[in-house]
Amino acid sequence: MDADARIDLHDSEIEQAGTILSRLQQKYAHRQATFTTLTSLKNEAEEEFRKIGLEVVVDWSHEPPANPQITVIDRITPFDPERQNREAEQGFADEFWKQQRKLEEQRHKERKQQKDK
Repeated sequence: MDADARIDLHDSEIEQAGTILSRLQQKYAHRQATFTTLTSLKNEAEEEFRKIGLEVVVDWSHEPPANPQITVIDRITPFDPERQNREAEQGFADEFWKQQRKLEEQRHKERKQQKDK
């Protein structure tokens, strides 16, 4: 898939991806970034996202050590516009977007406080 290509996600996939990322973060956040740990994280992320029909790439920078980045690169199952319409009507991702707005508001406050110092 082209690196700039857009990948459509169902609302439920956004919610499921958030759950997967939270679970991985809780599991691996305080572990030492060894090859074994990072390989385990990579394999687990790929498997969990595959279960919801998405292909991901896990990458991390070694200099300085940074958090791994998980990127959705393709769909395994085709996108279904009718399913998306049903999910949107049912509000599948409403809670996710509400949390995203709160995080963005918090970041905005923090940036403003930094600027005011």
